[in-house]
Amino acid sequence: MYHLRDPFTQTLVLILFFAVVLVGDPATADEKRAIPHQTREFTSESPVAHSSAIERARQRIDQANSIDQLRSPGEVVVIYFTPRDRDPAPNHVDRIRRVIDEAAKFYEQELERHGFSGRSMSIRRNAADEVDVIDVVGFDTDYGENDGSRIRKEVVPLLRERRINPDRSVLITFCNLTDYDPDLSRISHNSPFYGRGYHLAGDAWLCDSEILDPKRIEDSTFLFHQGYGPISIGKYNSFYIGGAIHELGHAFSLMHCRQRDDQKAKGHALMGHGNLTYAQERRREGPGTFLTQANAIRLAAHPVFLERVSAKIYEQVRVDHRSLIFRETKEGEMRIEGQLDSNIPVHGMIAYFDVDGNEDYDATTACAVPDEQGRYSIVSGDLQSNCQSSLRLVSCHVNGATTTRKFRFGVDSEGGIDLTPIRLETELQSVIDALKYRGYAAAAGELEKVGGSDRTLLEIGNQVLNRFRDPAPAELLPLDSIGDDVRSIPLSHVKPESATVGASSPTYNAVPGPERLLSIDGDYFAKGIYAHAPARHEYELSGDWSRLTGRCGVQGKHIGKVEFIVRGDEFAMYRSWEMEAGPSKHFDIDVSGVEQLTLEVRSAGGSNGNLDAWGVWIEPELSR
Repeated sequence: MYHLRDPFTQTLVLILFFAVVLVGDPATADEKRAIPHQTREFTSESPVAHSSAIERARQRIDQANSIDQLRSPGEVVVIYFTPRDRDPAPNHVDRIRRVIDEAAKFYEQELERHGFSGRSMSIRRNAADEVDVIDVVGFDTDYGENDGSRIRKEVVPLLRERRINPDRSVLITFCNLTDYDPDLSRISHNSPFYGRGYHLAGDAWLCDSEILDPKRIEDSTFLFHQGYGPISIGKYNSFYIGGAIHELGHAFSLMHCRQRDDQKAKGHALMGHGNLTYAQERRREGPGTFLTQANAIRLAAHPVFLERVSAKIYEQVRVDHRSLIFRETKEGEMRIEGQLDSNIPVHGMIAYFDVDGNEDYDATTACAVPDEQGRYSIVSGDLQSNCQSSLRLVSCHVNGATTTRKFRFGVDSEGGIDLTPIRLETELQSVIDALKYRGYAAAAGELEKVGGSDRTLLEIGNQVLNRFRDPAPAELLPLDSIGDDVRSIPLSHVKPESATVGASSPTYNAVPGPERLLSIDGDYFAKGIYAHAPARHEYELSGDWSRLTGRCGVQGKHIGKVEFIVRGDEFAMYRSWEMEAGPSKHFDIDVSGVEQLTLEVRSAGGSNGNLDAWGVWIEPELSR
């Protein structure tokens, strides 16, 4: 980093300031001083949206794709899937072509609006240059909402027969699983309706019906929908064509995010709840739907929107965050300053600020274009008070790939930002490493070295180290050996009657493997029980204890989904329901009179099934 007390840097900043005034960049002098030579952070609707920052991003993509060129493999392939006991819905080919054209027009116009001109969505076409709608008849009759992967398995062999690589294409599968009664004007769906993908391939499963048609967006005919109740056919098309464009966004790897406060005049963000407001302006019901700049930056390098790409499209991305600093501004916003190196150039940095709950639909975004040295600065904008949140910091690479770092933070009731978990992972990482591999004394010495005179940083480090000051017992204690004078005891110090875990072996006050330290909520703990699903730990309480307290969650940054259950004499006394990486849950359970206590962790699904279902019980404690 440069220092502003250096005379050369002071001169450089003055020159940059006057240059900014001349070109009309709306950044303030304070913002420019944050990182010299740095492009200003910007929001989706900032005047800089079509200025030098976006131009540099576009040029960086174009320059990368001019080297070792090859024809872009990106292509949208359209499939129409019908169970074997049904006929295709009426006029399905022409209707589906109109829906695809509608989706392509939306993305192309929005990319143009954000400054990424000349991009068109590549769609597989037939010899007559029409959208090729590939009809597939299913093996069975009983398909439902969760059968996207099952349908894909039946579609893939037919695609391979046509020499279409399903692992290098974006597949859009319209599922003919709708029940529509035109006489009663009633409709219901039993279809997959979701998407997933990355820059080289993706899948979107969509609902079809005979009334799905862009031509009917302004149709006021009454319709009763099983889920939405009484609506017009026009609104139905907003929901399901907007939904199709939304799920296609997921197939392009786009993440959920809502509109910021400064974007509300534009309507609703597509990847928030904009699927429900799509084209409503045509019925004069509202401003409609738009694509945020965050998602435009991600799509700008997606192979589906480029004719030529670099051969590095298939290269594995490596990123080194050389520096990463998080601070709260005087305005109560979060400022992120960083510098990164990557083997694949980065044309955009996106921060997603995601309040816990509501999945990630309510995440707001802020963007920056790194300078030639990889430096960038992002400011959050307003953050929601009195909540815990996740931050996803995404680097967008010119080959279409993205890389993500995840952090936790909190905001108190007065808007103050708690950066403790973030500073632990960034500025105090060497302290945590020392704690993992060399123990408490070494970590305490490292904290003195890196904490220096930063009192806040020292407090954060000591808060963690104090948990590890007293070592755990060398051997677990039989519960019946604990005297009546002991009023409470960590359950992780107690020997269970039986214990099983889904991977590795039962481990207490640590986790197996290189992670070593128990970790949830971006924090580290000395006491706890490793419980990779499926896991079961049984304890004979003999009715001698009254309360069990603690927390439960998914270890570190594992992506599995789990469910925690506490049973007393086989009766479920606590159930967490489905949990994944992110916020933990507290429990406080009355176990009076319980003879046998069981801690159970089940897999709740997820993309890797049981493989990453690292459940952990944190600081569970029995008391009398």
